[in-house]
Formats: sequence, structure tokens, C-alpha cells
Amino acid sequence: MTVDRVLLALVRLTDQAPADEDVTAGAWGGIMIAALVVAMVILMRSFLKQMRRADAAKEAGVYGDEPAPPEPADDEDRPTRR
Repeated sequence: MTVDRVLLALVRLTDQAPADEDVTAGAWGGIMIAALVVAMVILMRSFLKQMRRADAAKEAGVYGDEPAPPEPADDEDRPTRR
């Protein structure tokens, strides 16, 4: 048990905590933030792409629904709303 106490005392003497103003995120912190932002942008673009594909498939009737009627070519064929 005395060896444990001696080692603990040595660790406490040699392991000094840095001052608050000496601790910063540094370059690696900035790199990690930038990497997370890039990953988020890539994931959002992929998500939007998949959602567009799902909407197009739903309109085509892939999911067992009735296919959506085609849109009229020009505005004259659409009924007017009042």
C-alpha cells in the first residue's frame, strides 16, 4: 500500500494542470468543426436527392398508389379558382 501512496504523490507533484488561458481548441478543433460541417452538407444534399426520388416514384405510382394525373401543358386548361 505504501507504493500506491508514493506513486500517487509523484503523480500529483508532476502532473500540473495548465492555466485557463493556456487551454485552446487549437487547429485540430477547427479542423474537426470544418469536417463536421462538410459532412453535414453532404448528408443534407444526399437526403434531398433521396426525397426527390421518393416524390417522383410516388407520382409515378411505384408505391401502389394511383399515378398522379399529368400536369396540363399550359395555363388555359387549368380551372380558375375564385
